[in-house]
Amino acid sequence: MENKDSLKGIIYALAAFSFWGLIPIFWKQIVGVDAFELLGHRMIWGGLMLGLILALSSGKKSLTIGWKKNNRKVLIASGLCIGFNWIIFIWAVQNKHIVEVSLGYFINPLVNVLFGVVFLKEKLRHLQWGAVGIAIIGISFLVYQGAGSPWISISLAGTFALYGLLRKFVKLSSSEGLFFEMSLVTLLYIPYLVFLYRQEQLVFLQLDGLTQLLVFLTGAVTIFPLFCFGNAVKGLRLSTLGIIQYLAPSLHLIIGVVLYKEVFTSSHVITFACIWTALLIYSVEGFYNMRKKAVESSS
Repeated sequence: MENKDSLKGIIYALAAFSFWGLIPIFWKQIVGVDAFELLGHRMIWGGLMLGLILALSSGKKSLTIGWKKNNRKVLIASGLCIGFNWIIFIWAVQNKHIVEVSLGYFINPLVNVLFGVVFLKEKLRHLQWGAVGIAIIGISFLVYQGAGSPWISISLAGTFALYGLLRKFVKLSSSEGLFFEMSLVTLLYIPYLVFLYRQEQLVFLQLDGLTQLLVFLTGAVTIFPLFCFGNAVKGLRLSTLGIIQYLAPSLHLIIGVVLYKEVFTSSHVITFACIWTALLIYSVEGFYNMRKKAVESSS
């Protein structure tokens, strides 16, 4: 049973991160709708779909716990973080910056580590500090060279890391938390969409049927990988999940450079080399330390 569960977890993880990695292709198909309006549709349709799934699977209890006062404040903040993250992602894909998107999600694990040190007072070992330092050098080099748009990478990594930090303070599952985040941000978003409608500037109403369908599907493409990820977490060790997560930014990089012919300069090569070296050092050091603790505890 254990091997079967492990295989099932790997399949779910591959499905989730492959889907996240290929998602730029989907956003490229929605032409004529700016990122800000698309975010509103993603929040509305995704929230409605997720709310229906939760109501059918968990009942009303899971739909009320998030409205507690303490949870509500944190979920508004985390909702704004994921909202900013999504709008930057969509805008970057629309404007030929998928390479920077890839870099952002490669450095995200290291930003998570840095946030853990700053906000949670976690301690790093020497090699871990070295890995973080190499990553900072790599990003700084790209900024110094003026190549690409490193602010996109930094913003994506920073908002997602802050999102993960905030979610540590809310005891909800990922799907329940996302439902409340979407709902709360939608409440803030509705006045903007109403304003666009009254000004006859709501692009959605002017689209052809196929593009409108794609806009509706923004909710489904948000929920599906989350469902796969939730099931992957149940059947995999975090170390295994941590390795598979690099599939998504790897696919972003391939799609950006090969499929959409985005610029990939020598400065990008040096920066990515630094990031990959940092991730390798951090991963190997973490694996070695974990094995060392396991041996010590068994002896």
